[in-house]
Amino acid sequence: MGFLLKVVLGTTAGLLIEKFIRKKQMFDFSKQLKKFHDEHVRLSEEQQAEMRERRNTNQARLRTGLNAAEDPAPLEFIKQGSYAMKTMIQAPDNKYDIDDGVVFDEDDLIGPNGGVYSALDTRKMVLEALQDARFKTDPELKENCVRVHYNEGYHVDVPAYKKVKTQDVYGKDVTILEHAGASWQESAPQAVTTWFNQANKDLSPAEDPGQFRRVVRLLKMYTKRTNTSNNKSPSGFVISVLAKECYKPDAERLDRAVYNTIVAIHERLKYSTVVKHPILEKNLAEDNDNKVIYLKNQIETHIDSLAGLFDNDISNQDAAKIWGNLFKHEFFNDITAQKVFITPSTVNTGILNDSFFSNDEGKLSAQPREVKKEQVRFG
Repeated sequence: MGFLLKVVLGTTAGLLIEKFIRKKQMFDFSKQLKKFHDEHVRLSEEQQAEMRERRNTNQARLRTGLNAAEDPAPLEFIKQGSYAMKTMIQAPDNKYDIDDGVVFDEDDLIGPNGGVYSALDTRKMVLEALQDARFKTDPELKENCVRVHYNEGYHVDVPAYKKVKTQDVYGKDVTILEHAGASWQESAPQAVTTWFNQANKDLSPAEDPGQFRRVVRLLKMYTKRTNTSNNKSPSGFVISVLAKECYKPDAERLDRAVYNTIVAIHERLKYSTVVKHPILEKNLAEDNDNKVIYLKNQIETHIDSLAGLFDNDISNQDAAKIWGNLFKHEFFNDITAQKVFITPSTVNTGILNDSFFSNDEGKLSAQPREVKKEQVRFG
């Protein structure tokens, strides 16, 4: 193709167009990024089993504590958040956050003198029931839940809900959940999980089922690694909603799906930082939300470096540095030089054929070279 361009357009113009076309080919780092996801982002089977065990133990503790105090028994428990959506990511020092809601019948939340339990009353009831002398740190009363701290480093958040019988706008009898936050507010944790699972099913390519969920996990890892100060980045829920809006599936490559989704999120946030709840009529983030603005600015910083993935003379080490600067993880430190540095996507354009190799400087050469086991390191 390069020869044809030079014949038709002349040597200089042909070279310029050829260079432009070649630069549009993104270096293929998909296999390495998938390995990073599987080994360092997604929870292992052992970690998932441990999460389930802690959740079940906590439920049993709550039931026992409520029964001992002769308080209302739970109707059910609702796994929610990243635990339910299967987007939990690995965390240093076991700092995992498991969300496991408890549901009561509104008719049971009546005090001995006939008074109705407030949202605060309900959270305090749950707090007392979860006390355990074996904890080094007592359960903590939060505005939206009761937090149980485990000695291993992670915690379980237990939001409380009540089932309420009411009527919809058409006068039809319905049952809804209300959450015990600062006050009782309508909530829909199960519907959110259903929304996410359906999005994962509908949006992921048929050739790569579950890609959407993997992209969300990687985005969460990215925001976690770039959050140099606690609580600067938006919640995982906000990240999931933005990912749903902006996801760019790629049937062949995970790395392109991640890159294109990041770019799309940045474009989306340029015109508005408002993020709507996918189920309820409310916003998760308002206009000029500081955390969403922080995310936008972080992406803007990294988009410039990600552009290096489109350089025509990029090596595997170069790509590892770029992705490593994005995720700031030691996995990318150990990426060694590959035998051939020309990517399949570049070869498939017809611009290059398999007689070309990269030399020690990362430039194209007609002669193969000996591969050196160089490693990438980050300061």
